[in-house]
Amino acid sequence: MSSSFTPVQFVKLVPGGNPTILVHGTLPGAAEWPRLAARLLHPMHVQAEQAGAVHLPSNGGLAHLQMMGGEFCGNALRCVGWIALNESGVGQVVIDTVAGPTRARLEQDGRVTVDMGAPR
Repeated sequence: MSSSFTPVQFVKLVPGGNPTILVHGTLPGAAEWPRLAARLLHPMHVQAEQAGAVHLPSNGGLAHLQMMGGEFCGNALRCVGWIALNESGVGQVVIDTVAGPTRARLEQDGRVTVDMGAPR
């Protein structure tokens, strides 16, 4: 693997047993995402099952999640929800995804649930 990548900030979370990497901060262009995802997901690097790019606005606005493979991922959505809920201190946030906006809620038992809508 080439080492010509600009360093990126990311978190690795394991919701439901699925290791998920969320890249945040300054991101490379979307054309570089497949290479970046392949590197992050590689067993000799960070190793995870999926990677996404996330933007969490500091003003409490709409969070954005875009998976680096173009898919919709409920586990990554729960991770973004957990981060956004913890940072905002509110009980519900809206996250923009490839499938449209969805809500993440903090339940009384501490779990984060997301409204993924009807299967397509």
